Amino acid sequence: MALDDYMKKQVMEIMLYIFIGLVFTIILPLIGGFSLKGFEESFSGAIEVSSYLGQYLVYLFLIIGSLFLIIFPICNLLFIKKGEHPATQPNPKWYRIFTVSYIFNPEDGALWQLSEALGLKKNFMKWSRNILRVIVVATIFFMIYGLLIVSTPNLSIAGVPHKLPQQLSTSSDIIFGSALPSFSENGVLCIILFFFLGILAYFTAKLKDKKMALLVFFLLAIFIISPLMGLSWMSFHSIVYGNSEASLFATFLFGTVGSILTISTGIFLFWFLWHFFNNFFLKLSETFIAVSEDIYLFTILALVIIIALWITTEIIVYKRKKKGIVTEG
Repeated sequence: MALDDYMKKQVMEIMLYIFIGLVFTIILPLIGGFSLKGFEESFSGAIEVSSYLGQYLVYLFLIIGSLFLIIFPICNLLFIKKGEHPATQPNPKWYRIFTVSYIFNPEDGALWQLSEALGLKKNFMKWSRNILRVIVVATIFFMIYGLLIVSTPNLSIAGVPHKLPQQLSTSSDIIFGSALPSFSENGVLCIILFFFLGILAYFTAKLKDKKMALLVFFLLAIFIISPLMGLSWMSFHSIVYGNSEASLFATFLFGTVGSILTISTGIFLFWFLWHFFNNFFLKLSETFIAVSEDIYLFTILALVIIIALWITTEIIVYKRKKKGIVTEG
């Protein structure tokens, strides 16, 4: 029996997260470690925490932990009815605390629900239902943000904690400084975020008025849980940035704003890509400080290509929709 659209969406959410995890924590690090010879120093002597391989082994615990995030979309699929929100579905059971999933669930986000509550003819977050469109928009936005980091490193809101003494491979250094932290750290912090949101959803679901339940859920999520996530992110990096109040405050902002962004859109990709491009461009600026003009040139060129391909694709899809060749979505 074919999966219905609702089940397909939930399965797609799980597959998307696993795919991103494989690319950022296995494929890219292995390329950086073996093909780009990042692990070379470790095979010629003892493995140290400061080496690329040692760093990878440290992050391995976070990587394994981050994979448990798929529990939330699985529980959402099993226990939440189609068209219902975890914060409003009646008769909540204890397992409701595992049903809030914002890996890619724009319909459950605050902005989508706000648009529905306003009774707008067309939901202003409808564009976010397309995964590729979300990735392109986030990539463009955070690449531009990355260019600002190159010119003004202080704009970086989450520094790169590991600075390796031996730079055997520039490419490996960039991969290990951006790909590993962005997925593993965000994955673990999202587990905490989703769990807190699940607890909140369990209690708001007890309210008889669904609109009031949603309002209470999102207000408390944004104004209470998001700052708690900021504190969690700051605490997570306190060992690295313990002597810098400015850096700790930056991590607090990153955790708080990232959580608000995730809750508002129902999509963790924005927070994740923000982390990735922040670290990526910070590493680029540190490594190629003498040739920052080249970073601007290649980044702007990449942006032009991405934007051109995106606009072309949107036009083609729009024309096909108009002819009734493809369905909406």
